Amino acid sequence: MTDKTYDPVHSPKNISRAFLVCWVALFAAGFAMMLKLSFAGTLKAAFFDTTSPLNSAALIGGILGITYLGFTVCNTVLPPFIDALKIKRVLFAGLVIFNVGFIIMIVAEPGTTEAYDTLWLGALLHGVGWGCIESVVNPVVPSLYPDDKAGKLNRLHTSWPLGWMLAGLLAISFESASFDWRYMFALSLLPACFALVMLFFVQFPPTERVANGVSFLGMCKELFVKPGIFVLIGIMFFALACETVPQNWLDIVVGQISGIKGTWLLIYVAVAYLFARGLAEFALKHVHAVTILLFACLAIFVSVLGLAMTSHPVVTMAATALLGAGAALLWPNMLAIVSERYPNTGSLGIGLMCAAGMASGYVVVPWMGELYDGFKVAAAGGSEAFQALATESPEWLAANVYAAARSFELFSILPLALAGYFLIDYMLKVRKTRQQKKTELRSKYHYAK
Repeated sequence: MTDKTYDPVHSPKNISRAFLVCWVALFAAGFAMMLKLSFAGTLKAAFFDTTSPLNSAALIGGILGITYLGFTVCNTVLPPFIDALKIKRVLFAGLVIFNVGFIIMIVAEPGTTEAYDTLWLGALLHGVGWGCIESVVNPVVPSLYPDDKAGKLNRLHTSWPLGWMLAGLLAISFESASFDWRYMFALSLLPACFALVMLFFVQFPPTERVANGVSFLGMCKELFVKPGIFVLIGIMFFALACETVPQNWLDIVVGQISGIKGTWLLIYVAVAYLFARGLAEFALKHVHAVTILLFACLAIFVSVLGLAMTSHPVVTMAATALLGAGAALLWPNMLAIVSERYPNTGSLGIGLMCAAGMASGYVVVPWMGELYDGFKVAAAGGSEAFQALATESPEWLAANVYAAARSFELFSILPLALAGYFLIDYMLKVRKTRQQKKTELRSKYHYAK
């Protein structure tokens, strides 16, 4: 009788349940984020366009961005301790905090002095709860499937676009029926509540670091024994900016350029996410994760430029699909590379990667808002000239279209630079490692003869 036979935690049934709970929890995060992004323009108009017209984009960018700060702090501090704190407890707390954040945002009142602070606090708690969720699911799944880390991480993250798709369709349906945005935000509470109930029927095995017998101090020491992980952490910051910035500004920026409702584009992106991550699980049997990351960055570069340079609906939809396919591949495959190259860094290594990725959202998403505001004011001929424009007038729309296009054009430099990095990584590490393995196999073959 094997260990897995008499150990209920490692039984195939419990492993499948543990994966499903992680999948549903991440679905809840994707569902809620889609609702927030779908109504970014609505929140901007309801809370800031009339009270702060010159910096309304920066204000909504700050609220969108603070979510990533909460996520970043949580993933910097929490992951090393999830085994000590008990994985189930951390995930339970994360789901509760996640819902509390949305409840706070729901009670915000437009036109009040504390409106921005209320939205800001709710978005921050949403980020903390989301951070707790990902602090658990990202290190747990590689420990559930140590022989198929990249494939199962890609499968795990198919839940995110499915949550997006469902939330986006609901957002469009209820918005056309003139439902208040508060009712839509209230819907985001349901998937997290479902995941909370599922937690009572599952047990989580220890993370890979604990299973390998590596102590807490050994995990921390591993960061400095193999400092190459810090290079990947830095790359993660810029790679996730390539995912979060276009997503967060799709409703506002692309809507201004093409006139297509941003929520439809986000749903379209979610479909591309789903297919890309589903296909990646099979593609990884034939190509390396670095190759997939190289393709992802080139796809984002082409798509962002396409979105900035045209208003034609066909080109816009094609570029959006390419954006979704590229962005979908960044997060799970970056985590897979760290887990494979630095397994003994455990949840600390993965947590730092997640923190770096979402720190870019906190820094770069608001920066895009400031960039957008600067371009629209410049296009209008100065701040006084822009303030004199009537909202939705041809001149007001022209200034916003110009700002949207210039912002995305400037941003396209980043994914191109990252594509260069991944090409170098493939040449110096992946191909070299494969050649060494082939040489070793030939040597063993000749020795056997």
